[in-house]
Amino acid sequence: MSQLYPAQEAMLSLLGLDPNLDTSHDVPFEDRKSIIRRGRLSLVLITTEDYGYDVAAWHNAILSTGTHYDWEHFATAMIDKHVKASTSDMVRAAIVAELEAEEQGFKRFLAGSGAEFLLQTMQKLREQNREALLQAERLAHGSLGFTNQEQKIMINHLLIIQRDMTTLIGFFRAWLKLNQP
Repeated sequence: MSQLYPAQEAMLSLLGLDPNLDTSHDVPFEDRKSIIRRGRLSLVLITTEDYGYDVAAWHNAILSTGTHYDWEHFATAMIDKHVKASTSDMVRAAIVAELEAEEQGFKRFLAGSGAEFLLQTMQKLREQNREALLQAERLAHGSLGFTNQEQKIMINHLLIIQRDMTTLIGFFRAWLKLNQP
């Protein structure tokens, strides 16, 4: 599937479908669980709303705003079909039940000292993020004595790490927003 709006990709993920694959039948339980979790977090980041794992509520909310979907877009009808079919998807229902149970535990964790731990972790990630950018800048200026090819490879790896850390920080922010006690 290609040419999807970000919210459409996120909805497919929330449904337990990998937007990069044509089917979810061969996706292992734990992988599908990650896909569903990622879909919800992506939708929260895109819309700043949260409807949990309720695909119908998400779909209706997104359609009612008209800002994240295009009804004329071919994928919207396909997503609509999947949303309706999701009510009979027992594997997805089991995954959602497990995710919701985990979130209850996470809320208890946050009610204790968990929020402080996550804030400290976010701060460490920010520091590592800054360090990765400084290393990439030093490499770019050739001040570390590597060949041009080595520099390009290392800069690319550092930028990937930096992007991943930025994504993790965003996910932590979303989790904190979703799970305030």
